[in-house]
Amino acid sequence: MSNKKTFTAKLKALKDNVLLKRLLAVLSLDILVKASAFILLPLYLRLMTQEEYGVFNYLLSIAYSFATILNLGLFISQSKLYHDFTDIEEKKKLLFNINVLLLAGLSVIILPIYAFRLDYAAIGFLFRNPIDYDRYRLWILLVTVTSLFSYMLTNFLYTAEKIRTISTYNLLRVICVNGISILILVLTKAFDSVTVRFAATACVELVLLLIFYGVYIRHMIPAINFQLMVRSLKLG
Repeated sequence: MSNKKTFTAKLKALKDNVLLKRLLAVLSLDILVKASAFILLPLYLRLMTQEEYGVFNYLLSIAYSFATILNLGLFISQSKLYHDFTDIEEKKKLLFNINVLLLAGLSVIILPIYAFRLDYAAIGFLFRNPIDYDRYRLWILLVTVTSLFSYMLTNFLYTAEKIRTISTYNLLRVICVNGISILILVLTKAFDSVTVRFAATACVELVLLLIFYGVYIRHMIPAINFQLMVRSLKLG
């Protein structure tokens, strides 16, 4: 009888464990995101050829890789320094300066790359067979930029332990990106499905990012601090 009571007490403690609840919420959503790719695969292959599906996913992975590089490692600085400060105002100033630094870094890197068409050389190196990159160029750039800022947003939400917000954001991304992409692919069968899916993905991601970035901005205080910027770069 005592063993049963002990087991019941332990079970109740697990149910009341806030950290465990948060962990399960994050893991279950992560599983859903990964499972959706397999669940929707047959549907996408009915709306796209295998070649188009392969080109889209390869280009998407390139865009995500570019976003990781262009991040300059600032998500690491954000995670580490956010908890180093105990004062709320200092935390808010840190977030603002990291975002200013990110915008400055993007301007310095992306503008010359696109002005001198260096991205064409990168795509030519990554693809054995030539593709109509001009058709996808704008959308790849938009996906890259939105992915970069989305990663900074999600990193902040995890760091600040806003699990409900991050869960809602990621769930909407899965539902809206796939739902709208499939709908537009069905309605525009005569068009290039790679371009259509890239455009749908980029636009939906941008809209959701703009909506949820407000949470991030509300945790910032606009005050330039070069010492914070240098410290962030060193940690990144």
